[in-house]
Amino acid sequence: MAAEVSKPSEIHCTNFEDDIVAFNEFVVRNSPSVRRRFIVQLVFPSLVLVVAGLVLMTPSVIPRIAQVPVIGYALLIGAAVHLSLFPWRFHSATRRAVRALMREGKNLCLYGPQRVVLTPQDVARYTQFGHAAWYWSAIERIEATDRHLFIFVTASSAFLVPRRDFAGDAEFQAFVETARRFHRAAEAPPQIVMAPPSSPIPFV
Repeated sequence: MAAEVSKPSEIHCTNFEDDIVAFNEFVVRNSPSVRRRFIVQLVFPSLVLVVAGLVLMTPSVIPRIAQVPVIGYALLIGAAVHLSLFPWRFHSATRRAVRALMREGKNLCLYGPQRVVLTPQDVARYTQFGHAAWYWSAIERIEATDRHLFIFVTASSAFLVPRRDFAGDAEFQAFVETARRFHRAAEAPPQIVMAPPSSPIPFV
């Protein structure tokens, strides 16, 4: 088992705009703070419409307006439409915002070919423009979806590894398990170490 834990792993892969969008959508869908805001924006307007509709459909409340029931039904329908369409509109707006933001710059450090290396000490990402590495003890969490592996270095940023660049599902799952195994076994780095977690390794 010790030999298995210490065995390094790496993958050459390529990130595109869709991968960055998928990551940001994953963060939005799984963030407690965003989820709370989503629920408020979903429920509160619908609740207001329902209450107003029920009030207007009660003749004893405003008996002199003949069309009040019609307006009440319209408000109830509006509440149903909001509940049905808001999730799609919310996440669609997120995707559009991310794409617009990404297109404001070249984002050379995010797009294109990369090499992700897992060692017992750290996880490193190498591109033709530079590299970054983090001790496993600094990694927030590791998440795998049906399309990606996300190794979170902060609550809102991560190393992105697309599933499509692996030879098959077994290879992808083995890479994910290696990352999780190294993460579980991580120890705090020595406080006196001032050098980067790992030495630069040529991209090619």
